[in-house]
Amino acid sequence: MCSRCQTFGHAKRNCNPAAHCVKCTGAHLTAECDRKEEAPVRCCNCVFCAIGGSQCPQRRIYLEAVKEHQERFQTRHSASPQPRLFKSNMANGRGWNSVMTGIAPSPSALQPQGLQPPSTLSTAGPPPLSGTQSGRQVLPGVFKRVETDSSTFKTNEEPDSEEMSNHEIIKLIKIAGQLKPLLRRSMSYEEQIITVFEFLSIHG
Repeated sequence: MCSRCQTFGHAKRNCNPAAHCVKCTGAHLTAECDRKEEAPVRCCNCVFCAIGGSQCPQRRIYLEAVKEHQERFQTRHSASPQPRLFKSNMANGRGWNSVMTGIAPSPSALQPQGLQPPSTLSTAGPPPLSGTQSGRQVLPGVFKRVETDSSTFKTNEEPDSEEMSNHEIIKLIKIAGQLKPLLRRSMSYEEQIITVFEFLSIHG
C-alpha cells in the first residue's frame, strides 16, 4: 500500500494520484492535516475498516488480481515450445536430442555425402643445391660480373712474391676500411655481395 495516497499497487516514490490523509481521509498529506486530536487511522479506500485491514474490499480485489496475474504467467511459460532445429546442426549430425543428451555423432554422419577424403600429398621438396650451384642460380649476374672483374687484376708482368704480398695487404686494408660503412647499410647477404663488386668495379 502507498503511504501517500493509501491505494494498492505502487509505492510512495512512484505515486501519481492525489494524496489522502489517514486522519480525516481528506485530499492532502497526513503531515499537513489540521486535525490535532488523537483519532484512529481510517482506510481511505472503504472508510470503514482500519488502514490496510484484511476486511477491506479493495484489498481483496487487489490480491485476487495479483494471484490471477501470477497464475497466467506460470501457465504461459510452462507450455513453451521446443526450440527449432537449425540446418547447420542437422548438417553436422548434431540434432537437438544429441545436444541435450551429450552423445557425439558418428563419423559417418559428419562426412558430407558425395565427398571423398583428401589424398595424402607428398611434402618432399626439391633436393638442396650446392653452394656454387645455388649462388650461380640465385645471382647469375653477380657471378658473371665476378668472372669479368677478376680479369682486371691479372697483369702480364707479375712482381716478385714479397712485393706483391705487401701490396695486396695494404690494398685489402684500404678496401676493408672503405667498405665497412657501406656494408652496415646492407640488409641481406645478396646486397652485401652486390655492394662489394660494385665498389671493386669503380675503385679497383
